[in-house]
Parts: sequence; structure tokens; C-alpha cells
Amino acid sequence: MSNIDDSVINVSDIMTSLNVTQDDLNNIKSILDNIPDFSNNMYNIQYFIVLSSLINILTNDINGSIVELGCNCGGTTIRISKILDLYNCKKSFHVYDTFTGLPQIDLNKDINQYEDNMICSVSKFSHIMEQINIGRMPIIHQGLFSEINEDEYPNQISLAFFDSRLYNSIFDSFKFIWDKLSYKGIIVINLYDCDKFPGVKKACIDYFQIINTSNIYTYNILYSNYKQIVIQKEIISNNDIDTNSLINTNKFVDI
Repeated sequence: MSNIDDSVINVSDIMTSLNVTQDDLNNIKSILDNIPDFSNNMYNIQYFIVLSSLINILTNDINGSIVELGCNCGGTTIRISKILDLYNCKKSFHVYDTFTGLPQIDLNKDINQYEDNMICSVSKFSHIMEQINIGRMPIIHQGLFSEINEDEYPNQISLAFFDSRLYNSIFDSFKFIWDKLSYKGIIVINLYDCDKFPGVKKACIDYFQIINTSNIYTYNILYSNYKQIVIQKEIISNNDIDTNSLINTNKFVDI
């Protein structure tokens, strides 16, 4: 991932796209300034996008739990938890990971040119959460996303964060989450359009290509930059239901 200089980034476009206020900005900034980045996997601007998306669903009172698929040592988990504490939000928060590193790579879809630094045991993850002193521990689910029992995914979801780097993991995330995502719910996908992890973008494109044309839902891109994409679940209007306009996969391809 190419370097991003957080100190020179203007976040006004993110605030506009995700309807974040100045007070929200100050709240996010206080969290980002006071929590050390021990995982070294994301930049502050990327955390800012995730937390802004979270505040969006809180402000708009979108029903459903919060889920994070791919949590590693909990860098994003902690920051999400701090926002939930600060906004006195009682939504349940679920995290999913193998806690043993990345799954096997499919070389037809992913590039095997990086070290697997994603190993973090459940006990280490829990210890980090306790050390940071968050209000509530997230509910931890261990295993490959495709092998975790479907009942362990909440029935209704308001915000999902996909951070699993590989094609199969991202595709499986969509399979288990999309139908349970509330109307106007948000998914943030990390490392989208990243040369080092081409499977992430490919999984996004492939998933929406196979949605049944009778499906009443589509997606709208709220924001895309800094190797992240934020999509919101929308209802297709009657005028839009045809084979050409139902799911425009070029929305993923062209950005």
C-alpha cells in the first residue's frame, strides 16, 4: 500500500459524502489522536472513513448490529468501540477472524507477494481490548467466514466493515452480510482498488454481477478514495427494474 500523508489530507469531501458534522469530526479526531496505531495496518484517514460511516448510520438511526469481518489485532475494533461508547450506542458489535492468519490464497484471484502479518490469537485480541479499556467487549467469532455458522451473523446489520484482503474472504463476506444489511445500511470495504490485493475489487464486481434480477435492492457508492469504498444499500425504484440498470457493475469498475 502506498504511503498516505494524514497530515495534509482535507476531510471535507468525506464529511459531505457521509453527512458528518463538525462535532462528529472533533469526536473522531479525539479518538484518532489518543489511540496508538499498534496494528500498523491502516492510516488515520482510512479509520476516519470507517468511523464517519458508523456515525452516519447512528445519525440516521439505521437498525441492526455492527459487524467487522477481518479484525486482526483490533485496531479498527477499538476505534469503532470508542465511537459506540461516546455516542452511547447499545448496538451489538460482532467481530470475525480466523485469528490464525490469512486463509489459503487462490493464485488465480490474488497475488502471493506479501507476508502474512495477520496472525493474532483470540487471547491476544481480548487482552488488547481490555488494555484499551473499551466500554463493552465485542462478540468474537473465530473461523473462516464461510465456515462460521450462519446463525452467528446477526439477523439485521446496519454497518459492516470488510477488511480481509483476499477474493474468497470478501466474496464470502458479501454472501453472509448483504441480505441481512438494512435498507440504507452501509458496507465499508478496505483495500479496494489496491494493486497488492486485486482480489478485493474483483470480489466486489463479481458479487454484484450475480445478484438475481428479481432482487429489489441495489447499492449506491457514497465515497471512494484512499483504497476504500463505502456503499449504501438502496431500494430499486420501479422505473429502474430492467436487466441493464438493475445492477450497474461499472460503478465498481470505473471509479
